[in-house]
Amino acid sequence: MGASQAELNRGVPLRLGTAAIAADPVDGTTVPHMIMSPLTVTGLQTTGLFLGLKAPTVNPATAVAAGFAVVVWIQNPLTGAWFACSSASIPYGQPWGTFDFNASNLYFQVTAASVAVAGDIDFHAWEQ
Repeated sequence: MGASQAELNRGVPLRLGTAAIAADPVDGTTVPHMIMSPLTVTGLQTTGLFLGLKAPTVNPATAVAAGFAVVVWIQNPLTGAWFACSSASIPYGQPWGTFDFNASNLYFQVTAASVAVAGDIDFHAWEQ
């Protein structure tokens, strides 16, 4: 019998409030939202990230028409310094992925200008 889909892909759900993640992370102070594993659940090296956003049933944030402007920040674990990836416009229910970095410490920022109504967003993130 083959592996189940849950054994091949596991999305870590994170509920984050837009007010708390509007600002840039602070070097040496801000704690990562996600620390990626060096290996995926299939045992291969982690070489990317898949991200999808969903609206929670209680207190959902509302995006502007283009979607939420999400910036994934990568931390140097030795120095605590944060570095921003390019901003991506991600509406609810749309997939976004990248193979631009390997396993890293990540912080998810949603810029305030992309939020029409503040609230919570469920981030579904998994290593590829």
